Amino acid sequence: QVAAERTAARSGLPPEQVLERIKAQMSNDERIRRADVVIDTDCDLTGTNRRTLERWTELQKRLAAR
Repeated sequence: QVAAERTAARSGLPPEQVLERIKAQMSNDERIRRADVVIDTDCDLTGTNRRTLERWTELQKRLAAR
């Protein structure tokens, strides 16, 4: 719902049209299942930066191990 409201405000599209577009997309659960890396951004900017750097470091290690 939050994503639909933000998108509608930003794009000028009616909220109903935004919701239909969102419903046509893959669910967040499916995205998470398919993702190689997931960064939970449900925190302040400092926490998001820390989590991003942690995932980046993990990715670099994985690539170096190849």
